[in-house]
Amino acid sequence: HWLSSKPVYNSHLHNTIQHLSVDDQLDIVVDDFIGRGLRPAITSVHDDDDFYNFLAEDDRLCVVKFYASWCKTCKKFDLRFRKFALKEADKLDKNGKLVEAGRVRFAEVELKENLKLCHSLGIKRLPYIHYYKKGAGKIDDYKCTPMEFHKVIDDVNKYADMSEEDIKLEKIMIEGSVLGDSLLQNLEVAHNSDRSNKQQNVT
Repeated sequence: HWLSSKPVYNSHLHNTIQHLSVDDQLDIVVDDFIGRGLRPAITSVHDDDDFYNFLAEDDRLCVVKFYASWCKTCKKFDLRFRKFALKEADKLDKNGKLVEAGRVRFAEVELKENLKLCHSLGIKRLPYIHYYKKGAGKIDDYKCTPMEFHKVIDDVNKYADMSEEDIKLEKIMIEGSVLGDSLLQNLEVAHNSDRSNKQQNVT
């Protein structure tokens, strides 16, 4: 499947799809669900309780989109977000009844309605994505434009089936890498400063 990490064995189909845009790929994936009258379950967050209750509901990966109603980029991003949610999230019928369980849960947080929450989470750019998993906390976060939506697809495929232990280990490795890079930069600055001081003393 071209939107998952699993290999595609139909080489002709694979080569054809590789040349399609993200939108076209998502359209192919969701056509069947739309034809059956299904829609994705996306939780709308209206306050802090909604947000934290959503994260605590079960053990599946949680993808949270932060947006503003006035943001044109957010509206373009939302088109892809909802198509992808229809592939990965719980599927509901026209009456809101669960028809098929998904492997990922999705939520959306509107900036103006949740100013205090967004401020506490450090949301300064939109649209913004957070990933959470129960027991592991926040896994990752970043600003994501519609043109970068492939990052969301890649990260969902990466994190959805990872265990809590694997995610915690990856977070430690990422934090260690960032810390290591920071230490190297500080050492380089200190070394250059020391060399500059020695040169000044010589002259």
